[in-house]
Amino acid sequence: MRSGTKVILTLMGLVALIAPLLLLVLAAPAVSWLMPLRRWLSDQAWLGTTAAILSLWTLVYLLGAMLRILFKKATTDQLTFATNQGQLHISETAVANTVERAVVAEHPVTRVDAHVALLDRGQKARVTVQAFTHHDQGLKQLGADIEQTVRDKVQTTLGIPVERVRVTVAPGKSANARVI
Repeated sequence: MRSGTKVILTLMGLVALIAPLLLLVLAAPAVSWLMPLRRWLSDQAWLGTTAAILSLWTLVYLLGAMLRILFKKATTDQLTFATNQGQLHISETAVANTVERAVVAEHPVTRVDAHVALLDRGQKARVTVQAFTHHDQGLKQLGADIEQTVRDKVQTTLGIPVERVRVTVAPGKSANARVI
């Protein structure tokens, strides 16, 4: 999830928490220490509208969260294949390392970072690749070539389809370069 999305969802969650707190203050039994606050709140004309908007906001936020949870594809950290000698387990890390090594071996890149998400249902893979190169030209074609290499390597190695490949190619070296 992108950091901007996380910030927006966090802010929405905090706003959604205000509505139940406001309802608690207004609907709580007559507690002596809440009475001055309740009197002040009852004198405010805007409070009803604000409470309704916050309640609707909470409803929309919770429905959105439920839909995201229900329809998000389940991922796993390893795939299990049944063979005639037993079960074979292949981890995300092994697939990511294979992808990184294949890209470095076949393309003029200085560094590759691969992230693999293995989808449990249907045994598919999603791959995100960040590659850095010294070339400033032809990055679009290099990205397309890397995408094809990733698809071919995962398909031939695991025999599972690749649902999506995202490739980012940038000139230069990243700050925390590592040697593969």
